[in-house]
Amino acid sequence: MENIKNKIQEFAKDTKLNLSSVLSEEGAQGLTQKEIMGVALSCALALKNQEITNEILQTFGDLFSDDDLYGIKASVSLMAMNNIYYRFVHLCGNESIAKMPAKLRMNVMRDPKISKKEFEMYCLSVSIINGCGMCIASHIHSLQKLETSDEAVQSVARIASVINALDQALYLS
Repeated sequence: MENIKNKIQEFAKDTKLNLSSVLSEEGAQGLTQKEIMGVALSCALALKNQEITNEILQTFGDLFSDDDLYGIKASVSLMAMNNIYYRFVHLCGNESIAKMPAKLRMNVMRDPKISKKEFEMYCLSVSIINGCGMCIASHIHSLQKLETSDEAVQSVARIASVINALDQALYLS
């Protein structure tokens, strides 16, 4: 990630420092290096930032199998739909609508070609980027049922926050 870090200007020095921290196993407690970079890649894809996406794949691409990339892309694609729908349900304040079935296909959840834990982490990170409270709560609940620590959940949120800040820092540079 050195190529990206070198592009960050002084006004975003904190982003540069935080990037080094959250993308390490010491700074992202409870996550493996593959999970860390999977979360970062999910966020970069959700932000549609080709520069960050390419840097992650060039530097850490050997961590990911074709199935891993499928699962990451599936989580981003699915959350692009779900985050909008469920944010609407939450914000509209209409109990009648909230009780209606979504009637949206989500078949990829049955076989995302990666572990349930990884898929939930990636969905959580994209939901954080997209700001859907209902989805955030749902994915945290699923991760807790999979015995994921609060530190790991917080690490996902920290990575999403810093990748979002990196996207902005690169745009403003």
